Amino acid sequence: MAKFLDTMEIISSIQRILKNAKEFVILISPYVDFDPRYKLLIKEKNDEHIPITLIWGKKKKQFKFNQDEKDWIKSMEFVDNIFCKELHAKCYLNENEAIIASMNLYKPSQENIEMGILISKQDDNEAYDNLWKEVKRLIKNKPNLIFIQKKTEVKEEGVCIRCKTPIKLDPNHPYCKKDYEKWNEFGDKNYKEKNGVCHICGKSNNSSLKKPSCLNCYNKNKSLFKNG
Repeated sequence: MAKFLDTMEIISSIQRILKNAKEFVILISPYVDFDPRYKLLIKEKNDEHIPITLIWGKKKKQFKFNQDEKDWIKSMEFVDNIFCKELHAKCYLNENEAIIASMNLYKPSQENIEMGILISKQDDNEAYDNLWKEVKRLIKNKPNLIFIQKKTEVKEEGVCIRCKTPIKLDPNHPYCKKDYEKWNEFGDKNYKEKNGVCHICGKSNNSSLKKPSCLNCYNKNKSLFKNG
């Protein structure tokens, strides 16, 4: 069931959609002028390799999505922007929730009296799916859109959780042959490597055969662990 949102609730809900996203974020706002809070959250998602797509649509001088904002967006590998001159809708969503509101991603808009609704995919799947279909129509045939391209990439190479040697990505077999033979002398699936790394991203992590990846990589690659 949809939930009514007032001005402050819209602001906090947009921030929550950014914070909780695990697969993608889409921000649809004709007028754009990011304040530091949104920039921080967007950068965090970019660092987590969560694709964000910004769709904007107004070029009036007083509301212009300026070059500084564009340059900042371009500096984010997993953030993209699309211009749509007919855009008047304001909508913000991730894979689980969506907000439809009167508020733009623009500071003066946040100082107005705004209204919106929150739609949960779990509680109102039909409404969320209908909204998602409309969003897909809006972004159709946009070749620079990354939120689909990045998520469909298939990572095939992982690293040994003990020596960081490149090996086939397989959470059930996260050791190279040499280190597996060493590990197999004791065979403790819960043994945490003292100088271990994540099997997927290669960053420092207390990895074990039972839990070979960091939490962030696990959350983004759960399908790889189905047989684990």
